[in-house]
Amino acid sequence: MSAFLHDRIRRLEAVLASAVDALRTYQVSALDVAAPLVDLLDRAAAAYAALGPPEREHEVRALAAEFAAARHGIDPRTSERVTGRRRDLERAVALRALLECGRLLRTDLDDARRRLEDARRQLLPIVLVAQQKGLDLPADGAPVDAWWGALAQDADLALAARQVAMAASRPDIELLVGDLAASSAWLAPAPTPAP
Repeated sequence: MSAFLHDRIRRLEAVLASAVDALRTYQVSALDVAAPLVDLLDRAAAAYAALGPPEREHEVRALAAEFAAARHGIDPRTSERVTGRRRDLERAVALRALLECGRLLRTDLDDARRRLEDARRQLLPIVLVAQQKGLDLPADGAPVDAWWGALAQDADLALAARQVAMAASRPDIELLVGDLAASSAWLAPAPTPAP
């Protein structure tokens, strides 16, 4: 089953906004970078626990563990106790964790947006052919089930509809169809001129 991409994008955007806030705090405050970083890493780990993949949750929790080690005076790269310049070590590890967490979030957000756009591109020709065959898009807010069922029964459209269903979740398809229905004025056939 495909992930619900609209929800994934919304959740990752919210966590990425926290990453921006944490970076802003890092830039202006030499003292309290720990609270926003820990909050960010907790939010990112929770998002990845809910959304997957589990490897991402592990990577984020590893960043949190490295920061915790630095706060306790342990250099996470060498696992050796640091006696001097602990504050510098903590800030360096915090910056690395902020940057790496942001990179992970941006990578996954870009991937989800790309996958959603691919599904939209796959859906558009199906919609055009369906309209040519008289299968008009459901009205704004109307259920998509009957329309999608008609596509699945159509010999020319069934395979393409199945491919879209494998690329995107049912809620994503419903939202994409709703978007297309809302902007379908350009899809309507041009009026024939009067003689």
